[in-house]
Amino acid sequence: MVFELAIARKERNALNPKRLRQYRNPIILAQEWQRRLTNGDSSSPAELAWKLGVSRAHVTQVLRLLKLKSEVLKVLLDIGDPYALPYRERTKA
Repeated sequence: MVFELAIARKERNALNPKRLRQYRNPIILAQEWQRRLTNGDSSSPAELAWKLGVSRAHVTQVLRLLKLKSEVLKVLLDIGDPYALPYRERTKA
C-alpha cells in the first residue's frame, strides 16, 4: 500500500513540474548567491531574486544564514550539497 502511494505521488509530481524541487544545502546556496553579488553578476539582492525567480525576502533570508556562528556553519557545510547544480536563472526577454 505504501509503495503504491509513493508511485502515485511520483506520477502526480511528474505531471506538474512545479512540484519537483531541488533541495540544496542552504549554506552552500547562500555562499553561491553571495558570490554572485560580489562578482557583480547581480547588482542587488532584488535583481538576484528576479534572476532566480524567487522573492527578495527569500534571498535576504538565505543570505542571512551566513551570519551564523562559524561552528554552526562548519557543521552545516560538512553535510554537503546533494544537488551541486546552480539554480536555473530566468531568461531576460
